[in-house]
Amino acid sequence: MISRRSRWIRFWGGTALGPEIACSKESDILIIDEISMVSHPGLDRVNAILKAARADPRPFGGLQVIVTGDFYQLPPILPFEFCTRCAAKCDPDQYYATKYTCGSCRVQYLDAHNWAFSSGAWQEARFLHCQLEEIHRQKDDRFLRVLNNIRAGRQLDSRDENLLMYSNVDTKDAVKFMSTKQAVNAANIEGLASLPSPEKVEGVGWVVGWVARKRGS
Repeated sequence: MISRRSRWIRFWGGTALGPEIACSKESDILIIDEISMVSHPGLDRVNAILKAARADPRPFGGLQVIVTGDFYQLPPILPFEFCTRCAAKCDPDQYYATKYTCGSCRVQYLDAHNWAFSSGAWQEARFLHCQLEEIHRQKDDRFLRVLNNIRAGRQLDSRDENLLMYSNVDTKDAVKFMSTKQAVNAANIEGLASLPSPEKVEGVGWVVGWVARKRGS
């Protein structure tokens, strides 16, 4: 949020947490980055909470909202983990991985409906669309063509494959893309094990602690 005292909104389970919502009355603008990772229910919840916190029935409680991101990139995490009607746990369909069924009221959800732009909050906000077209991170037109083909899910031709597979570049410390969490975890464990410094783990219990205090009050 942006105001005289700018704050970050932290999210836990798709819902903004109390201290940040409490300061929303002093805020003028809400900026949501990486909008592709915000779920349909998550955006609806933020909309409802802000309306209540600011006592304002307008979309997002009257805040100006700016969302940034690319819907071709990462999708929402844990789609429809909980039912938006009764909050019960949803289970993925055993035959169709893109379908989820509420274990209580049996409402069904589809992955295709989980994007933020499918939410009622998105429709209420009536966003003006601004598309940035100039790319600053890459100057190689051939590589840009390959990246755009991958981004749009288009099949690569032989020229694209040759450019990726046989370019004369040093890939020793390059970023690795992996298709499964298992492969990512294995690579992370291997990398951590190779570090010379001793392992050190610090707790991050502020979220749970704050929720517990609120429930006990």
